[in-house]
Amino acid sequence: MRNAMLSIAAAASLLVAGAATFAGEAAAGSDNAASIDRDFNCSMPDASRGNVVSGTANNHSVITNSKNNSSVLKCVIKDVPNRSGKAVRFSGFVCNTFLGSTRNSHQVISASGVGVLTCIVRH
Repeated sequence: MRNAMLSIAAAASLLVAGAATFAGEAAAGSDNAASIDRDFNCSMPDASRGNVVSGTANNHSVITNSKNNSSVLKCVIKDVPNRSGKAVRFSGFVCNTFLGSTRNSHQVISASGVGVLTCIVRH
């Protein structure tokens, strides 16, 4: 069961598809540049890691490029199910992005259901 939940987390970490590609290329091309995309498709596991939550509305991505040849991709989705009554955190799972895959990943789901997925991709 644990492996199935981890597989869901890995599969669900698809971040910033399609619409963010153009903006990501702009950010990846210059030091300390940032681009923000809104209302694209982003998926992440819910607090129980049993379901995948996707959304195209009320989410955004911030893509930044640093001098150490890495990009930070952040996705925010509102209304992610969290019945625990407290913040839930996951890290170190495979995060698949249009810039590549990474295990330098972190996800926080607040008690109120705001999910934040952060992935750092070296290039």
